[in-house]
Amino acid sequence: MRAMFVADGPFSKEAKLRQTLRPEGKNASATIEPLVIDGFNNVEIYGLVAKLLGLTPAKNNGTEGFWDAYID
Repeated sequence: MRAMFVADGPFSKEAKLRQTLRPEGKNASATIEPLVIDGFNNVEIYGLVAKLLGLTPAKNNGTEGFWDAYID
């Protein structure tokens, strides 16, 4: 069984923008297409919530730095 994760708001807009930056440094068009990332384990959600809240996550089974490619 698989779950689906859907996000909207400042986090998702930043993640989409980071993924659509062109190699020459120009931003993508003003309308950003939906971003679909590869599947990930549910344990990564804890790291996302901690990062969005500015907290240091406790030791867990998630991957350290998993969300760094998507948000600062």
